[in-house]
Amino acid sequence: MKRILILLIIGLTTFCGNSQTITVFNDDFSTSTTATLNGWVSNPGDFYPEDGTGMPFTYTNCNVASSSAGMMMGFYSPGSSGSYAETSSFSTLGKSTMTMDFNCIIENLSNVAFVVQFSNDNFVTSNVNAPFVSVANNGTWAAVASFAVPSSMDNQPNVKFRIVCSNPGNPSEFLAIDDIRIIGLLAPIYYYNGTGAIDTFTAWGDQPNGSGNPPTSFTGIGQTYYLTNAASVNLNNMVGTSITFGNTSSTLNIGTGASAIDLIMPTTHTLFLTGGCQMVVSGQAKLTIQNTSFPHRLLRLVLAVL
Repeated sequence: MKRILILLIIGLTTFCGNSQTITVFNDDFSTSTTATLNGWVSNPGDFYPEDGTGMPFTYTNCNVASSSAGMMMGFYSPGSSGSYAETSSFSTLGKSTMTMDFNCIIENLSNVAFVVQFSNDNFVTSNVNAPFVSVANNGTWAAVASFAVPSSMDNQPNVKFRIVCSNPGNPSEFLAIDDIRIIGLLAPIYYYNGTGAIDTFTAWGDQPNGSGNPPTSFTGIGQTYYLTNAASVNLNNMVGTSITFGNTSSTLNIGTGASAIDLIMPTTHTLFLTGGCQMVVSGQAKLTIQNTSFPHRLLRLVLAVL
């Protein structure tokens, strides 16, 4: 039987640490103009772009520390009950435990109430309110306390949110919002410990040496796996005869680029990728396939037949 080697060898994979907080969504309205709220839809039009000089009120620019202090999104009452400003869709794949915050100014909004609603299906059936405590109704800019994004929005390919007016008010009432931000945790990164059967969860951990918290699945959305801490790994050390990695936005890395490693797929054992999972063979690593069952979605690889 011919022995097929798959060798890297285009660039190194960045060796990154475990879960980290990243920005999932951010809008300081700097790309908006006085005519257009870029990236938003206002229905029926009660939310609008404001630069601090427009009508019906002259909003002061946001003066909260670290604010962009430029364009903002305004709301002038009376508005229609249920009117909203809605974002374009964005991805939260591989992100979890998200929180949201923004800066806000309110004046005379004695009757008008606002909620933030999230959806992962374009508001067809999914419509989840996020509880937040509004700022004081005193015409002064302040930061809204960070609040949790509903967990049903974790690891989703298409998420939107709306800022919704739940009750119309009087003509003297207004609100403005600036510096909207959502942050979250990247899905965990798991490392092989170098000795255990690779199809057992206990052989993996969330620390670079393979210790720490193990995964509960090899098919989680957005998860990253590093096969490392060994010079050679043969699939015949598995408990079973096959293992499947994968789901949307997940990656299996052979090596970290820091040291040599050889993953061997013998004739008796197989490795499969599913659901969009990618395999990356890092610098100094190689993948030796002696099996006729070939992993799908191999990326950045050079084939050589020996």
